[in-house]
Amino acid sequence: MALGTEVDIQIHRGDDRSITGTVVDEAGVAVDITGATMTWVVTAIDSNLSPSQPKKGVTPLFTAKTIGSGITIVSAVDGTIQIALDSADTVGLTAPKKYYHELQMVLAALTTTVMFGKFELVRENIAPGP
Repeated sequence: MALGTEVDIQIHRGDDRSITGTVVDEAGVAVDITGATMTWVVTAIDSNLSPSQPKKGVTPLFTAKTIGSGITIVSAVDGTIQIALDSADTVGLTAPKKYYHELQMVLAALTTTVMFGKFELVRENIAPGP
């Protein structure tokens, strides 16, 4: 079974960004993710809970990323994935502000949160654009 890794992310609003991660087990060994499905979301933080807890039942702040639509498996055998953020994903969000992100994987009928943490959006000083 994969172990959830806490990863805090900081990004300027409106930036393009790639986030790379490796799915590992309890011993820290990379998990073969061949055949896995994955979903990554960013949501608001619940101010009544700890600083990195999502609000329950809250809609993601932008379209969820999935394999083939924002998530790329770099090496299934090595458990390595890459999440692509486009400027359009964050340009309309409030900054500076902290949000919550979570990557969920389904592998061999088991659902596991493999990455989670704070998603800090920093205000940009230059307007994004071409």
